[in-house]
Amino acid sequence: MSKRILVFIVSLAAMIVLSCWTASAERIPYDIEDVSLKSTFDVVYEDGLYLCGRDIEPGSYVILLDVSLQDAFDKYFASYTVSTDSHQNDIIYIEIIGGSGMATIKEGEYFDLFCCFAVREEEFYSKYMIRPSDDFLNATDYGTYMLKVGEDYDIDPGQYTLHRLEGCESLHYEIFSSSYLSYENGTDYFWDDEHERADVTLRDGEYLYLQGCNIDIESAAPAVSEQDHESDRDVVPEHETADLTFGRFTIPVSERWTVWNSDEQNNTARLLCEYKTLLFADIEYADIAPFLSDYGDIQLDTMDLMMYTFKEYMREHNIKESQIYEKKLDNGIAATCCFPVGNDGETVNYVCALFDGTETVIFDFFPYTDMAVCDELLNAITVR
Repeated sequence: MSKRILVFIVSLAAMIVLSCWTASAERIPYDIEDVSLKSTFDVVYEDGLYLCGRDIEPGSYVILLDVSLQDAFDKYFASYTVSTDSHQNDIIYIEIIGGSGMATIKEGEYFDLFCCFAVREEEFYSKYMIRPSDDFLNATDYGTYMLKVGEDYDIDPGQYTLHRLEGCESLHYEIFSSSYLSYENGTDYFWDDEHERADVTLRDGEYLYLQGCNIDIESAAPAVSEQDHESDRDVVPEHETADLTFGRFTIPVSERWTVWNSDEQNNTARLLCEYKTLLFADIEYADIAPFLSDYGDIQLDTMDLMMYTFKEYMREHNIKESQIYEKKLDNGIAATCCFPVGNDGETVNYVCALFDGTETVIFDFFPYTDMAVCDELLNAITVR
């Protein structure tokens, strides 16, 4: 065989190998309903309880619903829990999923998987991405799943539109700075019973939790940089110089909003708003108990309090809630905004609660239908 022919054969073989490697390296959407895909992972942690450091390594994991364990359910349902003890008396976070989730676990923590399995984050994203269809989500119990933001993950940073799934009562999303899904790593919280769509801005490295909605990938717009965001904010009008002060919080006067402190202290909106702000700030029950004692219609023990939700409260008190928005601000303030709607379907007021670790302040503001204004107002608040 001549040298020229040998070189040609070797080159051709190299091209074939390179082509196969490139094809295998291309990531594809993970089909949760395809049971056979579980075998494509090197290490899989099945349904069960694991002690981190003994049964499973510390780190970040992608959790995937196990369709093979769903026979007993009408709709797809799974959950995973991270706790400090095997009996889950001290839960760090728990998530219910209809598709996928994310989790980071630390040495000594317990990781409980129910009707789902976990794989290492780096292995999953070397092969797949999360991209569920509306049809699949509608077949799940809650239409819930998670995405990681980043070029090498599920979705690029940017501004997106969420649309509510058919048959779902509400559109809900949360944004976390880490897949260790504790309250302290939550940055945005949004719940809307009224509208079909919502806009969300995602930044590199964030984790997006979605319930009752899906994200329109085609709606993507470039993310607004922090510098651009600052420049887009309205400057305080020259003729208005007096800032508004509530306790230790100061809100700049702006043509974009009207803020006032209502004398009405004992209404449902304020209760829900302050209650969620305190929980969002990861406060212990002992710290909240004095606040709850001001409201005679709530009697809760420690476990009841942690498991009590907006929805349950509203059902008991015949209240419809149109929107809930929570955010942990860069200046350390936990903020919650409520759009309560009374039994007659009319908006009662727009209430915002702020908590800085020592005190809670509640105020009303207008307009109550513009989330962009809400976000600007929260970011403009300072605490002394």
